[in-house]
Amino acid sequence: MRCIQCGKEVNKPKTVLCSDCTKDKYTCLKGYEEHTLLICPDCGKYKYKKKWNNKSKNAIEESVLHHCSFLVKPLNYNLKINLGIKQGKKQKGEAILKVKSKIENQIVDEEFVLPLKITYAQCDSCAITKTDYFEGILQLRANRDLDKAQDFVLKEVSYRHDVAITKTEKVKNGFDYYFTKQRYIPVIMKKLQERFGASGETHAQLFSRKDGKDIYRVNAIVRLPDFSVGDIVKCNNKILKVVKIGKHATGCDLKTGKSLSFNMKDAEMLDFKVYNVEISKHYPQLEVLHPETYQSVAVANNYVEISKQKKKIKVALIDCKIWALE
Repeated sequence: MRCIQCGKEVNKPKTVLCSDCTKDKYTCLKGYEEHTLLICPDCGKYKYKKKWNNKSKNAIEESVLHHCSFLVKPLNYNLKINLGIKQGKKQKGEAILKVKSKIENQIVDEEFVLPLKITYAQCDSCAITKTDYFEGILQLRANRDLDKAQDFVLKEVSYRHDVAITKTEKVKNGFDYYFTKQRYIPVIMKKLQERFGASGETHAQLFSRKDGKDIYRVNAIVRLPDFSVGDIVKCNNKILKVVKIGKHATGCDLKTGKSLSFNMKDAEMLDFKVYNVEISKHYPQLEVLHPETYQSVAVANNYVEISKQKKKIKVALIDCKIWALE
């Protein structure tokens, strides 16, 4: 390689300057390590320092800068990538690096042309997804919000470079996901619990033996609750409006208006109709016209206060009682 300043032959690897030009500090760039950037053609991840990183629009630029070493920190820079025609799995090009730096109280503008080499190869995750290999199965079951839960699972897995789903099977009321890493299954189960209030259980299944040791696969079943935020449920003889679902569920007691936690396993989804009825009296207690008998009746949750300007209100008919939903 020749010195980028005077053209002298440079014998040291990863060096762009001869010793004379380096001493003069006429450039801020000390060296550039020629390298081959690996990019996965399927998912766009790129490999740096033996690790596959998430897809980035600036992967090539980041790789070039990672392999540059500077004598002086640039004030600013501009990097332009010119790629040649792709030949099979390889592609060559050049990076034009324009740098502005301050050297010995002088503002110096420099331009460097750096070689680029790119090889397109599948990352570890994509390579595994082309096979039937799996270490565990996550069985997701739900009577509602199934599409939201599925999108959540696929999105969470897409953030990981160390795990993949090799197969997805649609079954009644759910999906079966085949994971390449069994240790990730408890992780996604916890996230489903925090996001959707899901409950689940796991069990190990003997798969084979290797070097005298038993090899197990992990199967897990996760169930989403039958209700979501805004639904009305009955728990321990209390009628609750669900306001939060996660590791712990929170509901508003329609009778008292107080917020309390409840066990989702003990909650029963209520089937009821919502009516938009006229208000017949505001004081001393809120009364509305019964949606079926059209008689003036007091709402069961008598703590509710409605503006006198309001003429109608949404109510629910539950257990022969009228409950205000506002």
